[in-house]
Amino acid sequence: MPQGTVRLQGWTFHTKREWAALGAQDRGNFTRALGVVAVADPDDWDDTGSPSRKGVFDSTLVSPAVAIPAGTDTLHLAFDSHYRQEAPQKASVTAVFDNGTETRLLAYSSDATGNDNAGKDVQNTRITRSLAVPAGARSVTLRFRMYDAGNNWYWAVDHIRLDTRPVTD
Repeated sequence: MPQGTVRLQGWTFHTKREWAALGAQDRGNFTRALGVVAVADPDDWDDTGSPSRKGVFDSTLVSPAVAIPAGTDTLHLAFDSHYRQEAPQKASVTAVFDNGTETRLLAYSSDATGNDNAGKDVQNTRITRSLAVPAGARSVTLRFRMYDAGNNWYWAVDHIRLDTRPVTD
């Protein structure tokens, strides 16, 4: 990924107030967030030197491996999300199990069909997903990816939880 605005090169961590001050554009509407949020912001990344002329913003935030308790057949993911869509950017969340199985849990794009956002913004929302644990899996990592982006919008996440029971507010 070409070098852009250093403070927003790839996934970065900012206080909600600091990130919202970057130029408004609905960033401050992420009211579910508290304290520090994880941010992929190709919009602001492209403001220094126009790196999107040289390549795309493509960054993946990878969680540490999470142990899966023996006998668990389903995991439940919840996180707060604030996403603004603009073509051609895409975003996804994928679970990667230690046995090699990958499960896509969320896909955003500008397409009107075939994704989880119908081509639109999904702002200030709690996202929940259940995922089957494949046989033999003992751990899982989560991958939050923003890709194929130029001077587009952003995605911020907070309060990521993975549990053996459904996650409630």
